[in-house]
Amino acid sequence: MKSVFPLLLLILLSLPLHADDDVEDSVDDSVAEEVEDDLDDDAEEAAEDGLDRAADEAAEAAQEALAEAMERRQAAQEKLDEALEDALENQVERLLEKTSAAEDESITEDVSEEELTQLWDVEERLDNLELDALPDQFIKVLTAEQLQQARAQGLTILATQPLEALGGILVTFAPLPEDADLDVAPNHLYQLDADSSPQSAESEPPLPAAGLAAMTGLQAPLPAQRRIGLMDSAIDTAHPCLHTADVLQRSFVADGSQPDQRHGTAMASVMAGAADCGAAGVLSQATLVNAIVFARSPQGPVVASATQLITGLDWLLQEQVRLVNLSLSGPPNPVLEAALTQARKLGVQLISSVGNEGGAAFPRYPAAYDSVLAVTAVDRNKQIFTRAVRGDHVELAAPGVGMAVAGEGGTYRMDGTSLAAALTTAALATRPPQDVTAERQQLQQSALDLGEPGRDTVYGYGLLQMQGLTEINAENR
Repeated sequence: MKSVFPLLLLILLSLPLHADDDVEDSVDDSVAEEVEDDLDDDAEEAAEDGLDRAADEAAEAAQEALAEAMERRQAAQEKLDEALEDALENQVERLLEKTSAAEDESITEDVSEEELTQLWDVEERLDNLELDALPDQFIKVLTAEQLQQARAQGLTILATQPLEALGGILVTFAPLPEDADLDVAPNHLYQLDADSSPQSAESEPPLPAAGLAAMTGLQAPLPAQRRIGLMDSAIDTAHPCLHTADVLQRSFVADGSQPDQRHGTAMASVMAGAADCGAAGVLSQATLVNAIVFARSPQGPVVASATQLITGLDWLLQEQVRLVNLSLSGPPNPVLEAALTQARKLGVQLISSVGNEGGAAFPRYPAAYDSVLAVTAVDRNKQIFTRAVRGDHVELAAPGVGMAVAGEGGTYRMDGTSLAAALTTAALATRPPQDVTAERQQLQQSALDLGEPGRDTVYGYGLLQMQGLTEINAENR
């Protein structure tokens, strides 16, 4: 506005001293228009300045609010981590006190068998709290354009893997700078859910999966009508128990890992162990497509990372597998969850073990995801496996205790929710492919209710019943 006043002054000075009251008549029209234009320009400039200042202030306020929110979120996460660690430490202390009292005073009635069997698992869990993810590795599925943007930002990319069936590119990053605008997840680690159990004098002789399958209404062995996918350790295809199975394998293990065949071979025998073997499986013949994602790490444990699980799953989909067994468990991971959700949308039935960390453990994944059918284990008396994880996500129970499986040197006894999931997967393979949602509903409806009436946190809907499932199918025809 200041530029207008000198111009007005010049106009007034140029007027005659004897001008009449009608000053406007003496001013040239072009001068008036110029004055009007200047006024408009100044007003517009002032308005723009005001908008810019308002926008700057709003952006600054938004940045401050976001920073505060991130600080609150980080503080909340740190409190949660501390609370979880404190809870585990308190549990160990409580169990140790009870155990000590039982040993010193022979007072055993206050110490449950379940607590004693879980004590060392909890202690080991405390020791391995920082082993849930690969250090300094973070993952995200990006489009090609997003990957270019990440590179343009100078982010350190450790590896990329196109996902031909799932879609997108799985990218592994080094730790991102604090100002990076990318929501990534840790590259979590997962374990297998079965343990070998020495037979005591009081325990019953182990039975093969073919025998235990009778609890589900199956007169095994039966031929498979679906290809079965696994994400497991390697399968020993030369084992005598597997001479009737057709096994296709591909390795996705990390460099430096040592091959391990124990768990994968055991799960393969549950599904398709030969009838002339001491570990006869549910299926008389079957095609097993195994993504080898588990191997012995340089630190010792047999583990698989989230990246290996995702790339293995993508390969299974490329191989047209629509029934996948996941006898494994670990922490939640949003990138893995998205991959499993996408697989289910593509018509894949996903079966997972609930885990062997005990009834006091937190839910384990992928079993706790909605896209996955979570299976727990029972013994031949239909009692819950004492080390099985409990929770609202438990959907079905299946035999998984005192099972004879194939292994090095022949056969041996194994317990665990891994076995229950593998038996359930094999049982479903005896039927033609079905809509995944309809099949899960039928499984829930046909299950033999155990424990509390209705669905509960221990047995889910109850014991898997394939005979009842057949009757439901007949009703739907």
